[in-house]
Formats: sequence, structure tokens, C-alpha cells
Amino acid sequence: MALASLLQLVQIEGFHGRMRFAAGALGFAAGRLVEARFLDLSGREAALEALLRARGRFSLVPDTAEREGPALSIQHLILDAVALTDEWHRVAGLVPCPQTPPPAPVLRAVWMQADGVQPLAALVARTGAFLVHVVPPLADALRGDALPCRGRTDPDLAALEVRAEPAPAADGDEDAFDACVFRARRLARQRRFSEAEVLLRRALAQRPDSPIARQNLRRIRAMAHQTGFPGTEPPCPEPNRSPESSRPSPPAPPT
Repeated sequence: MALASLLQLVQIEGFHGRMRFAAGALGFAAGRLVEARFLDLSGREAALEALLRARGRFSLVPDTAEREGPALSIQHLILDAVALTDEWHRVAGLVPCPQTPPPAPVLRAVWMQADGVQPLAALVARTGAFLVHVVPPLADALRGDALPCRGRTDPDLAALEVRAEPAPAADGDEDAFDACVFRARRLARQRRFSEAEVLLRRALAQRPDSPIARQNLRRIRAMAHQTGFPGTEPPCPEPNRSPESSRPSPPAPPT
């Protein structure tokens, strides 16, 4: 269930307690949202950034703690998150021109990384900028024809998602398939491609025909090859299969 839907349900049910998720938490008093923390943000900005980026598991922990303070309007937060998402989709694939001044001071760190190749989505992910801070000035600059960008590419919007780690396997196995794939994606975002490939091969050892693991492995090897990291191999369409799986099937017996 998406966080927006869960917030509406919590409000209707009058939930009192905390909602916990990756990199953040929300506090409720009788269905009213009165506390918010996400990454390094707090308050309304934290709640809005969480609506834009938080993914994975959301845990509701009821309690009887007293929470005071002005309530954040859940309906207004959801509407603002929808508007920001639309604006982000319009600018995320744009490629900033290098050696041009940023359209707003808050975008200086993003523009310093501009190389004329990477789209805004990749640059924002690399700098760790918050969407609530960078999307409004980007959208304003785009509307005013003051956004120094050239071309458009297909951005990897999932790179900015903050996901909860999968629940551990019942036996506590660190090499569980979902955990391997999750950690491989996280390592790839950190450009630790060799470590990510090792984890995906562990996942494939458990599920050799998994399209998810195969697709991620191809993508990670392609990213590593394009960025020229030492020790990486060029991308291949399929990971190597075992000799048994590549051996042709024996002919059917005569009838």
C-alpha cells in the first residue's frame, strides 16, 4: 500500500502511535499527524519528502504517548505531493548544460555535477538533494524559460526511492534472494558494482531463471562498463549458465 493511502486510512481510523519506515517515522495523535521525520528533515518537509520517496514496509506501532503540536493536514500534504511529483516528472529527464550558472542558489550543488550527459534525476540522487528543496525552483525556471538544459533522456526515477530492507528470512539467512537483490541495488547506487554483481549471482544461484535478478545483473554490468570502473566486464545479455543447463537436451526416445 502506498504511503498516501495508508495515511488516509490512519486518519479515518483515528490511529494513535507511530508509523515507522526506512529512514523515517511519523507520529499520530488520534488520527492527526503531529510529528514527522525523514532522512535529515523534520516537520512538514519530512512528511512531504516521505510521500515522494519512501517505499517498502510501513509498520504501525500503537502507543499511549502524549503528542502535542499543530497537526499537519494529511489531505493538503497528499495534494502537494501529487503536484510535486508531476513537476518532477517534467524536469527529471532534462540534462543540465555544464559550466552554466544554476537557476537558483539551492541548485548550486546539483549544477556543479553537470557534465552534459547525466539527467537531473541522476544528479539529484548523487548530491543527496531533497526533492522538496530542488523541484519547486526547477519547475519555476522551466516555466520561465530560464532552465539551462539541453536534450532529454530517460531518467532512473527509482534511484531516489528510499526503500525499507526486506524482512529477513525465517532462518535468518543473509543470502535470501530478496535481501541479495535489495542490497545489490543499494550497492549499485553507491557505484560498488563488483560487490553488487556478487550479490546478484548469489540470488541467481537460488533462482537461476529469475528475470528480476537477470535484468538487474545486466543493468549493473552495463552501468559499470559505461562508467569505466576498473575490473568490470562489458555487459552481456545473459549471465553464464552452468554446463548442465547449456548442454543440449538429449533426443526423445523413438516411439
